[in-house]
This record gives sequence, C-alpha cells and structure tokens, in this order.
Amino acid sequence: GATVSNTGDVNVSNEATGFSITTNSGKVSLAGSMQVGDFSTGVDLNGNNNSVTLAAKDLKVVGQKATGINVSGDANTVNITGNVLVDKDKTADNAAEYFFDPSVGINVYGSDNNVTLDGKLTVVSDSEVTSRQSNLFDGSAEKTSGLVVIGDGNTVNMNGGLELIGEKNALADGSQVTSLRTGYSYTSVIVVSGESSVYLNGDTTISGEFPLGFAGVIRVQDKALLEIGSGATLTMQDIDSFEHHGTRTPELTYADSGAKIVNKGTVEIQNLGFAFVTGENTTGINSGTISLLQNGKDPAPSPIVLLATNGGSATNAGTITGKVTEQHSVFNKYSTGTSNSFIFNNDVSSITGLVAQSNSTIINTDSGIIDLYGRGSVGMLAIADSTAENQGKITLDSMWVDANDTTAMRDIASNSAIDFGTGVGVGTDSYSGAGKNATAINQLGGVITIYNAGAGMAAYGASNTVINQGTINLEKNGNYDDSLAANTLVGMAVYEHGTAINDQTGVININVGTGQAFYNDGTGTIVICTFGVCQSGNEYNNTDDFT
Repeated sequence: GATVSNTGDVNVSNEATGFSITTNSGKVSLAGSMQVGDFSTGVDLNGNNNSVTLAAKDLKVVGQKATGINVSGDANTVNITGNVLVDKDKTADNAAEYFFDPSVGINVYGSDNNVTLDGKLTVVSDSEVTSRQSNLFDGSAEKTSGLVVIGDGNTVNMNGGLELIGEKNALADGSQVTSLRTGYSYTSVIVVSGESSVYLNGDTTISGEFPLGFAGVIRVQDKALLEIGSGATLTMQDIDSFEHHGTRTPELTYADSGAKIVNKGTVEIQNLGFAFVTGENTTGINSGTISLLQNGKDPAPSPIVLLATNGGSATNAGTITGKVTEQHSVFNKYSTGTSNSFIFNNDVSSITGLVAQSNSTIINTDSGIIDLYGRGSVGMLAIADSTAENQGKITLDSMWVDANDTTAMRDIASNSAIDFGTGVGVGTDSYSGAGKNATAINQLGGVITIYNAGAGMAAYGASNTVINQGTINLEKNGNYDDSLAANTLVGMAVYEHGTAINDQTGVININVGTGQAFYNDGTGTIVICTFGVCQSGNEYNNTDDFT
C-alpha cells in the first residue's frame, strides 16, 4: 500500500480535493490544518485496510456541499486528534441557493471501519425565520451533518463530544428560503445507517438560537447503536430561543428500524424529549441520568423523555428527573391548538417520563427512578395496544414550585386528580380518541408515591386498564394545599369507561386526610381483589361513591 505524509496546511475550494488517495493497506499521515470550501473534499480515501492519522489542529468545513473527510471502503482505521467544524459560510453569494444541501464533516461508507475523533465535532445550524401564519412553520432551517456512517460493522469513537450551535437569520437575504417554510431543523450532528456503533464520550453541548426547534440531532437506523458513555455529559446551555410552532415537542435523538439508543451518561435537556424510538426491535435505554427542565423558552412545551411507538420499546434503568421550573409553561393544549395523541391529559400537560404508543412497550426496571416536579406531569403512559410496567420507583410532587419561579399558573383545570399529575396512566383524551387495549402494571415491588395532589394510576377510555400489584403511597409535604377539592389525591382513578384493578398484592397507603384509594367518574370499572376474591367496586363497598 501507499504511504502519504503531509505537515502543511491545506485550503481547498471550487470542486477541489485536498488529498485523493486510492490504496489498500496504505498509511496516511496528515498534520496540517485544513479548510474546505465550496463543492470540495478535504481528504477522499478509497480502499481497504488503510491506516489514516489526521493530527491537524482543526478541520473546518465552511463551503456549500462540502465534505471534510470521506472514507469509502472496508476495514480502514482513521484517527483524528483535532477538532472538526462544520459551519457553512452564510455570507457567501450562493449561501441561500445551497441552504438545503448539507455539508458534512466526516463521511464513512463501507464495512468494519474504525474511526476515532479525539477532538470536538462542532456543527453550526442556521434557522431563517419570517412572520407567523396559522398552521404553517415559521420558516426554514438549513441541513448540515457532522458525521455520517453508512454500512455494517463500523465503529466510531467520539471522545471529544459534540457541539451544536444554533443561529438565526444569518443569511444576507433569506426571503426565498423562509417562504418555503420547511420547518424545524433536521440538522443531524450524527447519522448512522446500518449495523454500526457510535460511542459518544466527552462533553456535548447545545447552545444558541433555535427559533424553529430541532429534532433528531443524533439519528440511528437499520440496527445501528448509539451509546452515550458512563462518563459523558450532554447539556443544553444558553439556549436563547427554542420554538417548534406547527408541530409537537420533538426529541433530541431518533432511532428506527431495529436501532438502539443507550444513555449511560449524564443528560441535561430543556423543553424537548431525549429519544424517539420507532419500529419493531428498536430500543431506547437509559441506565444513566436524564434531567429534563420545562420553562417558558418554549411557548408550548410537552416533552417526553423516552417515547416508543410502532412496536418499539423504551426502558429506564437509571434516573429520570423532570421539573417544571416556570408555572406559566403548563398549558391547556386544546386552547393553544397543540394537543396530540402522545399526551395523557391535554387539559393540563407538561413533562412525561416514558410513553408507549401503537404496540409498544415501556419498562421502569427495579433500579429505575422517575421523579417529577410540577403540574401536569406523568411518569409512564401506555396508549393503543401498548404496555407499561413499573418495577421501580415513581414519585410525583405536582404542587412543587421552583424557588426562583416568578411566573404564575395559568387558568387551567383543577377538578380531578389527573389535572395535577399521574404516576402511571393508560389512554389519552386527544381528539383522535383514547386508543384501545393499553395496559399498565405497577408490579410487585414497584412503588408509586404521589405527594399532595394527583393520581397514582389512572385509566382513560374503554378497554384501557391499570393494574396495581405493588404499592401506591399518597403523601403530603410542605407543598400541600388543604383547600384542594375532593377527588384530587387518588390512588387509582378511572375515566371515560377505563378499568382499574387493585390486585391481590396491591397496597394503597393513604397518609393524607384528603386522600382516597379510588375514584370512578361513573363510567368506569374498579375491581378490588382481596383474600383471593376479586370484586367490583360496588360489591367490595357499596357505600363508597368513588368505587
């Protein structure tokens, strides 16, 4: 194989290629900095079993339709010690023309390649915004990618973390771009297609302006794996704006067609979910820590930490903490036109821990902890032929208010327990219907604790069922409000023909005077099992109006 070595700086543009190397079992060593302009490629490697070391201080991809490093072949090893920046020049005369044509930092196509980036991968994404119109996006966001991997058996180690920076209206004239109103950014810092693995370590940050929001910053599909390492961090900081007018609250990472997302690190996000998992054999797992804050920087938030749909599954074996830090960020979703079928109670909606919809499964394992603070929060939710299982601990304090919150609660419903929060729910009150055949089980050993107001388990809609085989605790703390009406602190509740079963091992502990074990809106079914006998609520106690 060939041997190539270079220590000088390289600047390429106008359809040029800095290094075009076609060889097998070759050795390539590049030590200079590199800048890649329009329609150009910094390094283009074709072949198998090559070893490439790029020790440049930095690799900057600034052109339109440009690629920093392109690796095509099998069993190549690429080590990059410097930083990689993808930031298309928005001041260029052709910036608007190629706004939707992505530039790429690192492109890998083939099988069994090993790529290691010890520096940081940074992607800058621009959103062009215009005046708001009903039922339309507020503008368009550019498409740019940091790392694209296509093929099987590839391994990518991102040791320096990622950085996504949002810009607003960076084009000199973005009128034509904004008129297309393509919506929020699908800029993906990482895209992996095929049975390959990306290991994200180091510190990853998201900052800047995202006036159209973003979705799928990391996308894996076709049996790909994304793993955020045990020592890694992912944080959103200094977010000046984050809106997604015209669509539901998005998720940070996407997995489909048998792919897998695993978080072993520490994730701190605001106003958006962590993972969207869709399709059979597609999985999202948290065994680390995920902290989700909801505030007014998103005008209509309803984030879901882990969302599984269309046969997917999501598991929490770590810790999920959600906090509504500004009360005015809790909305009646119907009044804002943002209701959707992933939400349990659209009348009062904020953070949801795990959601399973359309033949999907969610599990909170015996090591899983879900702690939610603030109005409208839901620990776990199953919809439409889906299943939720709690083996761990779920705790809600719906009356909690952040010490630094200067906002006020909106005029929202406060009539029933689910208007405050729900530990585990089934069904939805969305316009599209409640969905059918959803089941949620608080298993033996599972503990659901509700402070001050809310429902431990709640079923909404016919054929939707919640089952308690574990423990539900109704408690109070310093946030308790004794002026709340009846039926606002309940162990198990049913609405619109839902069913609740307190199984033989199920225990409901009530340590609050206003707490009650069961609530039935008059349409549902409550079954209570004791001493080997299961009875309807009326059979068990015909003097209790709420069973």
